[in-house]
Amino acid sequence: MEMSKLEKKLMNHSVHFGENPLVLLTNFSSSALKQGWSQAEVESVIAKASQGDYMALIRTLRAYTLL
Repeated sequence: MEMSKLEKKLMNHSVHFGENPLVLLTNFSSSALKQGWSQAEVESVIAKASQGDYMALIRTLRAYTLL
């Protein structure tokens, strides 16, 4: 399932630069599921975020996040 970054945003979730990548992904996943995202939506974002380096991970997670 391909999801454009404008379709859904995770509300009130901060992505901290310098945090361990696994912690960032776990926190994002947990928060998204609590906010009603489907498992497929979460997996899509995680797959996209995991394709590049650390900065790509941060950029991707922040693209799906609103504070």
